[in-house]
Amino acid sequence: MIVCGCKVHFWAAAVIGVMHVSIALLYVSLVNLLGWGPDEAKLPFMQMGAVYLAIITPWSLWAWRCRPAMYQPWQCQACGYALFGLRQNRCPECGRPFDPALVTQVNVANVVVNEA
Repeated sequence: MIVCGCKVHFWAAAVIGVMHVSIALLYVSLVNLLGWGPDEAKLPFMQMGAVYLAIITPWSLWAWRCRPAMYQPWQCQACGYALFGLRQNRCPECGRPFDPALVTQVNVANVVVNEA
């Protein structure tokens, strides 16, 4: 999650990955440093787990809602086919319908220069 989040510049996913690793390291450190056995660790771990869930759940929901689009507006959202210059409002590759207004708003010259 950390590496994938960084690769696509989706930092919320990277932060969630860091939080997962951090809580696991915290649990292992506490058990080793304090010498906790299963009975001693049960209540503190349940409390820390509840706090962790209270923090991570809203963050995860926000990240899920704000995830980056996989394709640009001028690409088919199902297969990535470039939708420029089509006569029908349907992708010729996979058949998914699209909104031609989104495609016509894009400057084709700018796309070609930036994608190369």
